[in-house]
Amino acid sequence: MDDAGKREFIQKNVTSDLQYIWDDSEVSLDLQYRFAQHYRSLRVFIALGETTADIRTALKNDFQVDPNSGADQRAETAKVVSAWTAGRQLYEKETELHAESKVLGMPRNLQHSERQAMLKAVEAALGVLAEHDTPSTEYLAMKVEECENGEILASSLDEITSKTHKNTSSLQTSLDTAGHVRVVKNKSKGTLPNNTEEYRQALKLEAVTWMCMAAKFKSKHWLSDLKADHFQRFVEYILGDRVNAIKVPYDNQHVAIKPNWALVLQYEHRLRREAFKLVNRGEATFGRGLDASDQRSRPQRSLFYNAVGFDNSRDTG
Repeated sequence: MDDAGKREFIQKNVTSDLQYIWDDSEVSLDLQYRFAQHYRSLRVFIALGETTADIRTALKNDFQVDPNSGADQRAETAKVVSAWTAGRQLYEKETELHAESKVLGMPRNLQHSERQAMLKAVEAALGVLAEHDTPSTEYLAMKVEECENGEILASSLDEITSKTHKNTSSLQTSLDTAGHVRVVKNKSKGTLPNNTEEYRQALKLEAVTWMCMAAKFKSKHWLSDLKADHFQRFVEYILGDRVNAIKVPYDNQHVAIKPNWALVLQYEHRLRREAFKLVNRGEATFGRGLDASDQRSRPQRSLFYNAVGFDNSRDTG
């Protein structure tokens, strides 16, 4: 397999944090590809051995990397040992912080390296992201927590924030009935999109966010088919002639009307909520859920069409 094929295989099968550790330690592409046949998550990779001596033995026996065979192989061994050490420290710290947040009722804490790993994996597919296309740390942390809890939610468009948004969050502590400290994050909402371009930008940011989740959670089968194209088709549907540019029959012709923008956004949010319901129920993957959300939401579509004066009896699509 050529280098491009190896990179594609690693990108599709290895979690973003493990890719980040390998790249940061400058492990060769060939060895990364060979590792990826067996170790595809950071949790499994750090279980390769208990000590650095175990790692060197595994490299020699399983991957024919012998530090006694010359400077090149000695250097490759050092890079893998460095990656294993850094990965172990990162995983242990993540586990510790995650456990603390659960016990104390605190919001999910997203480490810098964890965030960078996800974004780097997405940039490998989409190219370098501008700040307004990069999800904020808080928003990424919220979606990571949803994925870990196994119940994802369709955020309102004013909750989707990028790095360019101001940090307006605050923490409030309280005691529950059992005497445990609970920490709740209060975050002021932003503003809803005022026009179609702002809406496209919000959904592009949402697409990057969920592609970050797909890069991190390779074991989540419902994220396996997700691509930016799924969000693009969803946006084109909302802004196309079925919703925002809808036409109504008048005098034996179809005349374009301009639906109330707030009504369009309300309908759009209902469709995304329907897609998330399909995923949570195990009835569809995320990508298929976005594509099928309109077909599963005929009651909401009927309400929308009635609101804009469309003859709903002619809707066969």
